[in-house]
Amino acid sequence: FVPGGSPEDARQAEAAGVDGVFVGDHVTFYGSGSDALMKLAPIAAVTERIELQTCVYLLALRHPTPVALQAAQLDQLARGRLVMGIGIGGEDPNEWWACGVDPKTRARRTDESMQVLRSLWTQEETSFEGKYFKLDKVRMRPKPFRAGGVTMQAGGRSDAALRRTARYADGWT
Repeated sequence: FVPGGSPEDARQAEAAGVDGVFVGDHVTFYGSGSDALMKLAPIAAVTERIELQTCVYLLALRHPTPVALQAAQLDQLARGRLVMGIGIGGEDPNEWWACGVDPKTRARRTDESMQVLRSLWTQEETSFEGKYFKLDKVRMRPKPFRAGGVTMQAGGRSDAALRRTARYADGWT
């Protein structure tokens, strides 16, 4: 199945026994963009069983509060099938600068953002004070379909990615 294909392609993939769809994410990677959550939404709408995963979502390019809401709404639509594979990318520094993010901060921003997501998904009210993000008594609804929130997997090949997995994620991709 090629993400971005027709709803019929997604139905056929599920009927053929495909277990999951993994969608990449970039805002402007050497000039091309593809929002993983937007690509997974129509697939979620026409399938019932197939796992839907961002692989990997460049969370640090965005503020975590709207991402938490978008992911929660998508997870509701998917009835708990969303998995957020989250990574720090970095192959195209211009992508980061285009979003107003210093590429040197992407790892720390990702760590903070993952903490914010988990709290917004599982707590009635979130207060957070980090270097990059500050929230004061933020309430967010809807929550994800699953009580523990959307499954998060950290992606990457470095020791730092493995530490991120242990500290903030449910698994590694």
